[in-house]
Amino acid sequence: MMDFYLKDNSFLLSQNSQKRRQTQKEPQYLKKIILRTNEKTIERLAPGCLGLFLISGQYPKITLAKRSIAAYKSRQGDSLGFLVTLRGSKKNQFLQVLKDVVLPKLGDFEGFSRSGLDNQGNFSFGLESFILWPQCAPYYGIFQDFGGFHVTLVTESPLSPEESCVLYTKLGLPIR
Repeated sequence: MMDFYLKDNSFLLSQNSQKRRQTQKEPQYLKKIILRTNEKTIERLAPGCLGLFLISGQYPKITLAKRSIAAYKSRQGDSLGFLVTLRGSKKNQFLQVLKDVVLPKLGDFEGFSRSGLDNQGNFSFGLESFILWPQCAPYYGIFQDFGGFHVTLVTESPLSPEESCVLYTKLGLPIR
């Protein structure tokens, strides 16, 4: 069976409409992954930038203070850390390495806590070390004293905590 369909103001011929349905991608429930480091001192900014670059494969954005807060001793415009947003294939690659390489390296890891889930279905957690990542292992000297980073998984549409727990379990992230 041959059929025509419109794409970009031109007609394209499809040999089999069932083939076209089979090649469509399955829906993506994760919109993006956000990686953040929160370091204020200049000596600790460089390892955070390098770590996020090695893990994500893209240059991090510097996050700046929007206003001065005396309790945190920060002034408007001070650098607070770095941020990387992963989408598409980099997002999928990050999740694959996280569940296949990094989580098995954690010895007593039984799963993430449910407290990281919010009402929108997003999931936030922290990792204590960059050294767990295979890309960062050769640079042990740089990351041995450095802290970790925060990971936030953002969903496409709002989900209840139960639905999001099932979603993350299906993605391979154990939640207790």
